[in-house]
Amino acid sequence: MLTLVEDRLPDSSTEWDELAGVYNQRRSTGTLAAIGAGLKRHFNLYANIRKPTGDPTRLEKVRKVKRARWNTQMKVDTEKDDDDPQELLVIDSSQSVFQQTSLAGMGNETDTEPSPPLTQFSFPSVASVAEESLSEVVQTTLNNVEDREDIGNGSEGLESHEDFERKAISCAPITTTCSTSNASATPNRQTGLTPQMSVSARRRINLDKAIMQIIRADSDAMRTVANVSPMHEMMMAQLRNDSAQGRTDEHRWESEYARRDVEIRDEWVRYETEREDRRRRDEDEREE
Repeated sequence: MLTLVEDRLPDSSTEWDELAGVYNQRRSTGTLAAIGAGLKRHFNLYANIRKPTGDPTRLEKVRKVKRARWNTQMKVDTEKDDDDPQELLVIDSSQSVFQQTSLAGMGNETDTEPSPPLTQFSFPSVASVAEESLSEVVQTTLNNVEDREDIGNGSEGLESHEDFERKAISCAPITTTCSTSNASATPNRQTGLTPQMSVSARRRINLDKAIMQIIRADSDAMRTVANVSPMHEMMMAQLRNDSAQGRTDEHRWESEYARRDVEIRDEWVRYETEREDRRRRDEDEREE
C-alpha cells in the first residue's frame, strides 16, 4: 500500500503546484476573506434585531398610560357633546303622535262620506297645547345652558353642569339602592347617577329620563283638553301605565348599572393586589 502511494507522489515542485491548483479549484468554499465577510453579514443581521429592555412591566406601563389618555379624551368628548345646546332636546311639533292620529282618522279630503264615530279622532287644541308645553321645556333648558356658560370653566363649571342635569331632567325618588356596602357607590336620589358609572350607562339613563319627561309633558297637555273621546281616555291611561312601569324599570336599571360598575372596579383592585403580591414574592425568592 505504501509502495503504491509513494509511486503516485509528485517528485518536482512544479507537479506539487499543479496538484495544489487543482485542489483549490475544486474547493466549494471561498477564501478566508470571503468567509469573514459572510460571518460579518450574519452577525449584523442579528445585531439589528431589537432586544427586550429587561423590564417585564414596561408593556403594562405603556398600556396604563394609553388607557388613561383614552379615558381623558373620552371625558373631553362627552363634555363637548353635553355642552352643545343642539344635542339636548330636539322636538318637532309637526310630527306629534296625537296630530298624526287625528289626521289619520279624518281620511282623504275628497272623501264626502262621513267617518264612523269610533274611528274619527279630532283634537283641535291638542297640538297647540302640547307644542306650548314642550316649547317651555326647551326654552328652560336653553336658558339653563346659557347661565351655565356664563359661570366659566373649571371646577365651578363642572359643578354647575351637574346642577343643570338635575334641574333639566326630573326623576322620581329612587326606592331601590345599590346592594353593596360601599357608601360612595349609592346612586344619587335626585339624578340616580354615581361616579363609578360608565359613560354609556349615564347616556342610557339620561335618554330614558328624557323620554319619560316628554311622555309626561304630552300626558299633562292632553289632560287639560276638555270633551275628549273615550278612545283618547283609554290611550292616555295606557300611556300613564307605561310611564309608571318605565320608572320602575328605570330604578332597577340604575341599581343594576351601579352594581356592575362596582363589581368591575372590585375585580380590578383584586387583580392589581394579586399581581403586586406575586411580584413581591418573586423578588423575595430571588433575594434568597
